[in-house]
Amino acid sequence: MVHANKQQNHARRRFGLALALVGLLSVSSLVKGPTTPASAQSDAPRWSYTGSLNTVRAGHSATRLPNGKVLVVGGVVGDSSIVPASAELYDPSTGTWRFTGSLNMPPSAGYTVTLLGNGKVLVAGGYTNTAELYDPATGEWSFTGNPNVARVGHTATLLSNGKVLFAGGWQSGVDAVRLAANTAELYDPSTGTWSLTSNLSGPRAGHAATLLQEGKVLVAGGCRDDECFPIQVGSAEIYDPNTQTWSITGSLNTPRDYGHTLKTLPNGNVLLVGECKDGIFCGNSSDAELYNSATGRWSYTGSPLKRRTPETITLLPSGQVLVVGGFIRKKVFNSAELYDPATGTWNTTASLNTARYAHTATLLSDGKVLVVGGHDGIGHLRSAELYYPKMLDPAPRIIMASVSGKKLFITGGNFHDGAVILLNGEEQKSKNDEQNPQTILIGKKAGKKIKPGDHIQVRNPDGTVSQEFTFTG
Repeated sequence: MVHANKQQNHARRRFGLALALVGLLSVSSLVKGPTTPASAQSDAPRWSYTGSLNTVRAGHSATRLPNGKVLVVGGVVGDSSIVPASAELYDPSTGTWRFTGSLNMPPSAGYTVTLLGNGKVLVAGGYTNTAELYDPATGEWSFTGNPNVARVGHTATLLSNGKVLFAGGWQSGVDAVRLAANTAELYDPSTGTWSLTSNLSGPRAGHAATLLQEGKVLVAGGCRDDECFPIQVGSAEIYDPNTQTWSITGSLNTPRDYGHTLKTLPNGNVLLVGECKDGIFCGNSSDAELYNSATGRWSYTGSPLKRRTPETITLLPSGQVLVVGGFIRKKVFNSAELYDPATGTWNTTASLNTARYAHTATLLSDGKVLVVGGHDGIGHLRSAELYYPKMLDPAPRIIMASVSGKKLFITGGNFHDGAVILLNGEEQKSKNDEQNPQTILIGKKAGKKIKPGDHIQVRNPDGTVSQEFTFTG
C-alpha cells in the first residue's frame, strides 16, 4: 500500500503540471482577495488590483481572444481533485469578470489550450482523448473530434498553416503513467479532425515548445520515462510542417525536465527559462539559455535573480521578458524581474501585491499584463492584478472613419509609425498616411469588410490601444 501511494505521488510530480503543484504548500483553501489599494499612476512600473474572479482558481489557463477579452478555463477550486467545467471572461475595458459557457466535460489534468486562427479556442488532451472548441461569438462549447492518443504533459503549438501540433507527453491510462510518448499528431480546424504525423526522435514529456519565426517548431528538454528524475532530457529537435518531419538540433547546456519555458524573441532567438529537477523542490538551476535559430546552438545568457518555479513568462511589446511569481521549497514569491535581450541581463521590477504561483499571466492589447489567480501558499486565489510596464505613451484616439473603395480611412491622433487598425478585434493590413502619418491611418482592404455597427480600434506598436469607435456608415 505504501509503495502504491509512493508511485501515485511520483506520477503527480512527473506530470510537471500546475494542477499537481497547487497543493504543495497548501494548509487550507482560504479565499484570498485584494487587501491593499491600487498604487497611484507613476512613470515607474507598477501593479494594481483589478476585478476578481468569480471562482478561486489555480493551475488554470488564460487566453487573450481577438476581441481583447481574456478567457480563463479550468484550474482547481480548493480541493486538488475538483476541476470546474465553468469558464470566465475578463473585460479589460471594465475590469470585470463574468461566467461564459461551461465545457461539456471538466478539463482533466494535463490539458492544453490553443487560440486558433479562426478566433475559436481549442481545449484538448489530459487523461481523456476528448477535445472541445469555445466560440467567442456564441459563448458556447462543442466537441471537435478525438485525439488519437490521450496524453499528459505534451505541448500544443499553433502552426502558420492554421493546424495545431500536439507532441509527446505521457500516454495516460488506468494505471500509473509508464512511459513518455514519441508520437505527434495534427488537429485541422477546417475539418475538426486529428491525424498522426511523424514521430519525434525519441520519447519526450514535460518538455517545452515554441513556434520559430520561419514557421518550424522547436521542442526542448523533458523526460524520457515515468520517473523523470534523474533522467532529464538535454536534446532539442525541430518539426518542419512542410515535410512533417523532425530533425535533431543543438543540445541544451543543462538538461531540463518539466518546469521550463521557451519564448521566441523578436530577433528570432529563443529564451529558455526555468526547470524542475527534483519534483517538489524545483528551480535548482537559475541558468537561462538562448537558442540561436540561425546556428542551431544554445548558449548561456544572464541568470535570473531568483530561482523559482512555476513562474510565468511574458514577452512585452518592448521586447523584454517579464517573469512573475513562483515558488521554491516553501517560499512563494511576489517578486518579478525583466530579461533584456539586448544586454542579456535581468533586473528587478515592481512586485506583485500578492505572492502567488500556479497563476497565469496574459499580455493585453494595451500592453499591460493581467495576472490571475493561483495559490499564495495558504489558499487558492480569486484576485487578479495588472502590470503597467511604465507610463505608456498617450493612447491613439479615433475621431471619424470613412470608406473609399476597398480602403478604410481612420482619422484621429497619436497614430505611431506601424499602428494597426482592429476591426471587431481583428488586425487589418494597415499603413500610416504618407502626408499625415500621425492623424490618418489607412486599412488597405478593410473598406470592403466593414459595415455599420462594427467596432474599430487602433493599436500602436507600444501596445497602447484606442477606445472603441462604432462605425455608423
